[in-house]
Amino acid sequence: MNAISSSRPTGSAAWALRLAGLTALVNAVGFGAFDVLATWHFAHDHEVWFALGNPTYGYGPFFDHGIVTTVPLLLAYLGACVVLAIGGGLLLARRPVGVLTTLAGIVMCAPFWWGFDLPLAWINAATLLVLLSPAWAARKRCRDRNASQPGPDLVARSASDP
Repeated sequence: MNAISSSRPTGSAAWALRLAGLTALVNAVGFGAFDVLATWHFAHDHEVWFALGNPTYGYGPFFDHGIVTTVPLLLAYLGACVVLAIGGGLLLARRPVGVLTTLAGIVMCAPFWWGFDLPLAWINAATLLVLLSPAWAARKRCRDRNASQPGPDLVARSASDP
């Protein structure tokens, strides 16, 4: 077993990673697609876009605290959604760096979720974190197992000692 295959979780941890990746992609692509439309509308009409009678990315806590919706603010949120989507894709591919990328995406998106008053994004992120925990535990067990086994260098040295 080589170092690359031993660092990838298998079994239920791998499925938890895949579900976490899918959850991250749903969050990022869902909110990111609306952000693209809201950005285009705001740049074109200079007003917050309303979808189904609700404001998209405006008139939430940001607005209450004096932060008005602007194109750069909407593009910053789109960038955070892109990071979360990349993390989700990496999780689907079972790449260990996907966990860190997804967590970075969550941290980057969180202020926007609060500022634009997006409660479904928080629920999605909580689900994502719950799904990441089995993979984290499996990775820790794998590392502990590998650390407790002597390496070939240690075995060779102990065999040559009298």
